[in-house]
Amino acid sequence: MDHVLNALALARASELRQQAERHRLVAVARARRRADRLALRSAVLAERSAVLAARAARLREHVPQPARAR
Repeated sequence: MDHVLNALALARASELRQQAERHRLVAVARARRRADRLALRSAVLAERSAVLAARAARLREHVPQPARAR
């Protein structure tokens, strides 16, 4: 009888290990997707910032500069 219980315990332990591994893989995939989204958002914001800086520089070229005070 002990060997049956032992076999059941080993099977359950194996099942729990597999379940834990699946949960870990899901968590890793979720973290990777989140990191990808954050990296994409960061790249988009950097591009917008560069576009706005270029636009501001072009606008500054057309604004007459005030005479310097002496």
